[in-house]
Amino acid sequence: VGVRGGIRVPLSRTNRVARRESDMAGALKSRSPEAFQARERLLKAADDEQLHVAMNAYFDFVYACEKSGIEPSLYVYNRLLGLCAKQKNWAQALSLLQEMKLRNTEPGLVALSSTAAALSRAGRVEEGEELILQIATPEMTRRLGTTARAITPILAGYSARGDWEKSLSLLRRMEKAGVQPSTISFDSVLLGMCNANAYDAGVRLLDDMERRNRAEMPGNFTYSLVVNLMANAQDWAGGVSILRRMARRQLYADRVTLSTVITTCGKANKWELAAALYESLGPRPHVFATSSALKAMCLNKQWKKVLEYMEKLSEVGTPNQILFNTALDGVARFGPPSAVLRILTLMQQTAVGKSVVTYNTLLNAYATKQHWEKAEQVLEAMNRARVSPDIYTYN
Repeated sequence: VGVRGGIRVPLSRTNRVARRESDMAGALKSRSPEAFQARERLLKAADDEQLHVAMNAYFDFVYACEKSGIEPSLYVYNRLLGLCAKQKNWAQALSLLQEMKLRNTEPGLVALSSTAAALSRAGRVEEGEELILQIATPEMTRRLGTTARAITPILAGYSARGDWEKSLSLLRRMEKAGVQPSTISFDSVLLGMCNANAYDAGVRLLDDMERRNRAEMPGNFTYSLVVNLMANAQDWAGGVSILRRMARRQLYADRVTLSTVITTCGKANKWELAAALYESLGPRPHVFATSSALKAMCLNKQWKKVLEYMEKLSEVGTPNQILFNTALDGVARFGPPSAVLRILTLMQQTAVGKSVVTYNTLLNAYATKQHWEKAEQVLEAMNRARVSPDIYTYN
């Protein structure tokens, strides 16, 4: 307990560790100033992420501790192992872990999970899993208070290479050992499913997360991963259903998630639905969503709708060169010359300059329609505007 305002209150685990370490540092300073100074150098090097300097300070620290008959604290090992994990130095991490055992210093949860993280981030995921399974047992979970954070680097390591089956298997074993998976744990497995395009497995995992009825699970990132899976499978209906499920949980799709669903609808010839999703964003939608909506309409030859949207966007001053180029592509392919002229006029009115990409977009559209005369006119316009053609222009 601690004292706050004259009242004894429980301290958090972090505060307890900090207070205990502060007390130990004070005792160390009085017993061995040399060891205290080496410890301070070590911690500063760890803060600066200088592993080589930290290890040199560690050897000085251990030597000074041995002269004074003091055992190095677990906190020092934890800081060094955490630095090894950040820098993927698995060999140094294993060496430190072995030295702890030789000194009869029992590695705690932080030491073991940091070493496992170093192995996983260096691509030695199976070795990291073997180490982490030592603390993912019912007995060790009760004794060390093993949390999902310790296992997450291994899950992420498997997912990075698309090995979602091993990642999911470890997640289930973790639950049997009494370790409660976090949202990040599930997201790590789901990311592996995305890397492997495991559509059905990803949907089942999302259903599992929703059945748990936990307030923080699933989160926005979880849903965005599933939306990407559905986009890869060209499942526009599934993407829309995910938006509805998010709304029921009072979560709001970010611009990337919504843009992905809009694009998927456009590719499935559901341009009306794409337009409706886009219009739900209000008068000033993000450029990602706008670009996705325009592309959906262009794919479905809705040049009139594209022109209408560009007129509205120009009124509020939001279009940029990317949006104009996207609109030009659709209008030049499927619309009349007057519509192309209107887009170019809007560009001039909103002071959006024409780049070589703009002219290349027009040329590509006319080439698709085999309008070589108009293509030549565009080339002449480039010369008048002093825009230098590139290899794509001539191709």
